[in-house]
Parts: sequence; C-alpha cells; structure tokens
Amino acid sequence: MQSRVNFYLITALIVGTILWVVTMTISGVATLTQVIFCLLNFRVLPWAFLVIAFLLFWFNRVTLPALLNHREDPVAAQRAMLYFPVVSLVCYLCYALIGSILAVAFEEWGRPLTIALGICAAISAVFVYLFPFFILAVETIETEFGELAFTGKRDHYFPLASRVGVSLFGLIIGAIGTLGVVAIARLNVLAGAMGDPAAAGASVNMILIIAAIIVVFSCASIVFTIRSFSVVLASLGQRMKASAEQEADLTVRLPVIAVDETGKIAHYFNQFLGRLAGVVGQVKNSSGKLVEHS
Repeated sequence: MQSRVNFYLITALIVGTILWVVTMTISGVATLTQVIFCLLNFRVLPWAFLVIAFLLFWFNRVTLPALLNHREDPVAAQRAMLYFPVVSLVCYLCYALIGSILAVAFEEWGRPLTIALGICAAISAVFVYLFPFFILAVETIETEFGELAFTGKRDHYFPLASRVGVSLFGLIIGAIGTLGVVAIARLNVLAGAMGDPAAAGASVNMILIIAAIIVVFSCASIVFTIRSFSVVLASLGQRMKASAEQEADLTVRLPVIAVDETGKIAHYFNQFLGRLAGVVGQVKNSSGKLVEHS
C-alpha cells in the first residue's frame, strides 16, 4: 500500500508536468524546446523536488504513522485520513501556480499573456491530468484504513455530495481552462490563416487533440470517483438479496473502502450483522440447553 501511494503521488506530478508541456506546445504558446528548457532550469527543478519531497514526507512520516497507530490515538488517525487529500491537493495547486510562474516569467519569451496562459494551463492540468492519480492515492489509503473513520466517538468523513461535486467541478473548470488556453493561443494563428485553409485546419486539429486528451483523463477521474461507492452499494445489495432469500452468512462483512456515506453504511451494516449474529448465537445456545433439560 505504501509503495503504491508513493507511486501515485510522484506519477501524478510527472504526468501533469508532461501534459502541461504538451498543452503549451500544441497551443503554440511556446516551442517544445523553450518549454523543456524552462523546466530544466535552476528555478523549476528545485521547486519540483521540494514539492515531491514534501508530499512523500507528509504521507510517509505524518499520515501513515498516525494510521498505523490508530489504536493508541484514533482521533489522530481520523484527522490524518481527512487531512491527506486536502494537503496533497493544495501542494499540487501550489506546484502548478508557482512552478508555472518560475518556468515562464523569467524567460525572454515570457510576456504577460504567455505567463497568464501558462498559469491557467498549469492549474487546469491539476484538475484534469493529475486528478486520476490523486484519486487512486486517496482510494488506496481509504481501502486499507477506511474503517478508522467510523470507529471513534464521532464519525469523520467527507460527504459524498462534496466528493463528487469537487471532482466534477474540478474537471469542468480544468477542461474549460485547458481548452481556453489552447483556443486563445491559436486565435492569432486562425486569424492569420483565413486565406490558408491548411493552417486553419491544423489549428483546429490541435484543439481537437487536446480535447481528446481531456476526455480520456476526465473519464478516468469519473470512473475512479464513482467506483468506491458503487462497490459498497453493490455489495450491500447482494447482502440484502441473500438475506431475503434466507441464504445469509452473518460472518461476511461489507468492505469499508470509502470515507463517505457509503463507507458509513457499510460500517454500521457490519455492526448490525455482528450483533445479529450474536443474538442468533444466544438463541441457539438457549435452544440447545432447553433440549438438554427436556
């Protein structure tokens, strides 16, 4: 689990950076050589390594130890699970904002419009390109430790509406921002290509390529977002069906793999089955004793 989360955290940043380069290049904001050169300078690389180091430190030295020591301090474990996605997302946004400024603002070709487009493309990349890996990292932690959110005196979880709402809102804003950057950057090309159908067609093709990439990553984010609660609801439906058909196994438990209302349903349904199994066991024992005395 630990290695997978580390992999997702690093991969998210790398993939987001690469696709930011693709967006900047395809849109015509800068050439591929210019963008790669500005990323490899002494300003951006230290910032990227600093963000990666902080993310890995926060997970491996703050979040994970608190989760593993949940028996000693359950409240700290619950807070660690809630803080991890917030801290990670803030780190990615800071990386995008400051990194894009460091990459573009100090270059000779870094005009105000270019800087603005670079920042917009970077922040949009967080919500479109990084989000699937971010969701996978959070999902991996919740699959392993989701039960902890409901074991204290109070339940600590993210409302399902807010999880889905943030994901969809981020995808919409990211898609609009990315397409806006590409469209604005290609306006001059389109305007200057009125008498050149080939050039105009190439600009349209660039926009379609970016749109296709956005669709792929957006679909991945949506699938990963709904997968966690769909698994719980499907398992709950199967357990209810088995109970209705009198084939219930009271020892089976639902997976608590999401820190939201679906995880809450699974947790308390498991508790209900546990108590029901206890009652059934007591009834069987009482029946056995009555048979012995009769």
